[in-house]
Amino acid sequence: MSNIVDNEEIKSSVKNLEDSMIDYLDYEDEDEENDGYTPSYNHDDVKTAMNYIHEFLEKIEKAENRDEALELVEEYITKLNELNEKCGYEIFETDQREFIWEIFNEAMNLKWFSSPEDEDVTEEWREF
Repeated sequence: MSNIVDNEEIKSSVKNLEDSMIDYLDYEDEDEENDGYTPSYNHDDVKTAMNYIHEFLEKIEKAENRDEALELVEEYITKLNELNEKCGYEIFETDQREFIWEIFNEAMNLKWFSSPEDEDVTEEWREF
């Protein structure tokens, strides 16, 4: 069985997720024509989001069955929903939603609990 945390596809999606959130913050910091707009999230919020992603990946690695894995999906999607709400629903836009979907679905697939074509395991709980 593949090591989820070290899986290249997951590592790529995790990096893309983090980079996309940071790039938006850095772009807004450099953009003098943003009319004073400041994103409602900051680098600490990005760290929190990434900590949730890493915790999820470490825990799902140990999941013994689909039900246990789905409980982890629900727990961590709920945490991400709460963070998104705290951040004025701005931290997760379309690109980030896609990266999160890729991370969670690929982790489930590597555990043989679902396949990417099967379902979006985040959909039932995701509010972003």
